[in-house]
Amino acid sequence: MWKTMAPLLLVLLFPILAQAADDRFKQGTWEIAIGFGSVAGVEPFVGYFLADNLEGILHFDYVHENLSNNGTTQKSDSVGVGGAAYYNLQTGTMVVPFFGPDVSYFNSHSSGYKNDSVQLTGDVGVRLLVGQRASVDIAGTGGYEWFSYSAGGFTSRFSGWLAGVKLAYSIFFYGP
Repeated sequence: MWKTMAPLLLVLLFPILAQAADDRFKQGTWEIAIGFGSVAGVEPFVGYFLADNLEGILHFDYVHENLSNNGTTQKSDSVGVGGAAYYNLQTGTMVVPFFGPDVSYFNSHSSGYKNDSVQLTGDVGVRLLVGQRASVDIAGTGGYEWFSYSAGGFTSRFSGWLAGVKLAYSIFFYGP
């Protein structure tokens, strides 16, 4: 029940907390957000506007999956950390396009194996502004991943293209 209620509580609580914020895309503004990816994961992040419309982001990632192969199911947990730089194109409307690069490191483990990966992606999306202090962000992401898989003394390395969708809910706070 908590897994169902937590996102709902966040959506209801964020606009109330957001009343303490000031101008969204100005230098010195802070952003805190909770994001969700196309794989059932959660990505809390914090952003800081280094210049008007230009934001540096630090994100943390967690994904729990049940992987099935030939009738066998394994639970897998992945944790990651990454950084992004987004540029927001203010339009004077409640829809603000953004784009930027993102680099991430992930470590996954399950019984019998371990994965490490580095991802270099580009994100393109829109922020749907909510009230004076919040936004709902929808983005497509695509890029390249370098992957290392280890199990039973055997290690394999490979790489490939990846694509996905991200959804986030953000609130903004004016810095000192």
